[in-house]
Amino acid sequence: YLTNTLGLEKYDVWASAASWLTILTVFTGLGMHTAMVRHLPADQAHNRFGEMSGMIRWSARRMLLVGLALGVAIFGARLLIARDQPELMYALAVVGLMVPVQAMNVHRQGVLQAFKRPIWCLMPDQIVRPIALIIGLFLFVQIWGAPNPRHVSWLWLISISAALVAGARLKSQLTPTEVRQAEPRYEGQKWFATAKPLLFLHIAGMLIAQADPAMLGSLGEPGQAGLFAVSNRIALLL
Repeated sequence: YLTNTLGLEKYDVWASAASWLTILTVFTGLGMHTAMVRHLPADQAHNRFGEMSGMIRWSARRMLLVGLALGVAIFGARLLIARDQPELMYALAVVGLMVPVQAMNVHRQGVLQAFKRPIWCLMPDQIVRPIALIIGLFLFVQIWGAPNPRHVSWLWLISISAALVAGARLKSQLTPTEVRQAEPRYEGQKWFATAKPLLFLHIAGMLIAQADPAMLGSLGEPGQAGLFAVSNRIALLL
């Protein structure tokens, strides 16, 4: 729907910006969202609710701080990444706002996955966000006509913010009462030791999947990043 609404040339801009968002989001995770899947169930089995509360809070603060820092970094780096491409430069500026929001979405995924809630873990991102985006695009087209990449960037920010709100409510409801009420206990050194190799694995996988459209958007001819993104999505279905 987004490709048909924008057209290939305009979708090319958004495909490149979205790839940068995905790349930065991997770094904001710090591997902590996966480390929680390992530590939280083990702590729950031994009634270590203080450690569970501590890990959830400790990881959230660090992921948010890294997300804010990377958001500022991409805002400045857009001048180099998107030189002579004003539409991409604008989209990357909005991506800077998206990064900390998406960091918190990834954190919520880790928490709910650790609590063995896989459906609720993915619902905000796989259902709430796409529905919010489609509704936003439909209303925009009806009121103002065809959107451009700048408009799509803001609509995407609104949609992932809607996922953040829905996810935060789910996390609050599905986190065990004992964990919410426990006094936090912190074992940051142990948690980070677990997360560090996981972060490297996530980075390797991300570079394979997302580096090409990001580089094509900055260095390639107009339309190449969008065409690559569409082709890659089709290939995943086959």
